Amino acid sequence: MPNMKQEITQAIRDYLSNSNRYRIVILQSPDLLPDENIIWNVGRQLADFLKDNKESSTLSEEFADKCKSLALEHVTHIDDIDKCLFIANFGVLFEPLLQFDANSFIRKLSQNNTVILCSNTLLTNDKLYISQAESPYYIDLQDINYLAL
Repeated sequence: MPNMKQEITQAIRDYLSNSNRYRIVILQSPDLLPDENIIWNVGRQLADFLKDNKESSTLSEEFADKCKSLALEHVTHIDDIDKCLFIANFGVLFEPLLQFDANSFIRKLSQNNTVILCSNTLLTNDKLYISQAESPYYIDLQDINYLAL
């Protein structure tokens, strides 16, 4: 099993010891990431799917199903933390054409898994922006007890 730095693992353990409805951790430094092989690179994996299905009349539904199945495939165990899902390069989830509710998707995943968002983008006012500040595309963390590292 891959390992993270001990202080990061302990911070996540402490965070998880509280009973949170949602379990979301934000790793903002590339130095904190574990083995790259366990990270779900959303953009890379879904680019091929989108290329192969761009003409589909049910693209939105197919995209949602594909996201869910890929996410569940990437749930892993790291150190002594069960059911972790490391997610990176997730901007494609906000593509307007797909009509996908990325915030709802991440919240649902984080109810049964520890979702670890790997992103060095701006986190401010309980919003994790996908690109620049004040962009309309962000993960809404309001009303969520999350951990930013």
